[in-house]
Amino acid sequence: MNEGDQCADVCEILSTGQVYGNSLIVSKIIQMMEAARDMFRRAMDVFISRDVEEAKDICASDDYVDNLFSKVILEISSTIAQSSNVMGDVDLLLITKYAERMADHATNIAEWVIYIETGEHPDLNKHELSSPYVRAGNDSEEES
Repeated sequence: MNEGDQCADVCEILSTGQVYGNSLIVSKIIQMMEAARDMFRRAMDVFISRDVEEAKDICASDDYVDNLFSKVILEISSTIAQSSNVMGDVDLLLITKYAERMADHATNIAEWVIYIETGEHPDLNKHELSSPYVRAGNDSEEES
């Protein structure tokens, strides 16, 4: 699924009017989506400019989105059993996953720019090696 399809799905989900998550969760999802959008814009710029240092910065930005992803998934999971709006909560989970994947795609583009310029293809999507669900339990950062 590409970014356009994911954006269309998010719009469709939001148009149903079933998403009523608590404001803290929705706020974190909005932060994720804004960060992913910024990463993707920057990745498109880096693809044209071939700026390796900026590409590395984009990859580092993925950690912020991954941390929010882990927090949101855990928060929704802890409340979904008592929820009167399970489908809305599931929709929030889908939107959260779409935002996380958009950030990953931006990281992949940046990694390929690094490869084009240096001949090295780093795997800077660290969470693909260790589950974000596991890392979330060890997260000592303050909530943002």
